[in-house]
Amino acid sequence: MKCLSCKIVVFPPVLQCKYKHSVCNFCRKKLDTCPDSDCKENIESATRSAVAEKFLEKHVLRCTYFREGTGCMEATLNEEADLMQAHETICHFREVKCLVPGCYKHVRFMELSEHFDMVHTLPRHPCENIVFNTSQMIMKKEILNETCGERSHKTAVAYAVHEDCIFLVIFRMNSLRLPVFEISSIVHPYYTEPVHMEYRCKIIAKNEEDSFAHYEWSGPVNQTFPLTPLLSVRDELAKLKWIVTVNVFPCVDY
Repeated sequence: MKCLSCKIVVFPPVLQCKYKHSVCNFCRKKLDTCPDSDCKENIESATRSAVAEKFLEKHVLRCTYFREGTGCMEATLNEEADLMQAHETICHFREVKCLVPGCYKHVRFMELSEHFDMVHTLPRHPCENIVFNTSQMIMKKEILNETCGERSHKTAVAYAVHEDCIFLVIFRMNSLRLPVFEISSIVHPYYTEPVHMEYRCKIIAKNEEDSFAHYEWSGPVNQTFPLTPLLSVRDELAKLKWIVTVNVFPCVDY
């Protein structure tokens, strides 16, 4: 039941030449002859197949994000519903929530990088060595202001890409007026890999003025909303010169 031209499962209207070779309506508009190498019938004479359409309706399950011509074209047989369910969790056409503080809009995964770039102008990094320097951030004012109850935070946001997977990295500092200075790092994944492909994260926080002030965290990246910090540091002496490095990688490289 695949189109002989684009090789995807056809969707109504299903068109067939007189030898029952199927093409989708989208490809038919671009063809002059049947795409079967041994046929070459004039495609203009192709007719709609009610039998094929009834078979598709009864036996074929399509991705929830199917849209004719623009959406996901993934399809399986009804008895393979578990495979379709697994696909939909990582489908490029699924809607995901932007977790940049103050946004929380839903966008299609395939448009998420563009959303980060165009709407939030976030810096894009490779997954290794995503660095936040607190003193530089304060001086350059490369920060967002957040209020959580009675507490206020200074927040910097970036994102990293590994193959097709996207990782949103949120770095927070509490108000500099408090006697105890706190920083925290959050990493949220947007996956397009099967669930067995696990990514891990390593976060290192170092103080430039105190060589003994060194903190590390490592573990799997499996955040769910609401987000919780992977690494939090309390600096009771308020030594503001902290450098925080975030690394994300597949567990096979860990």
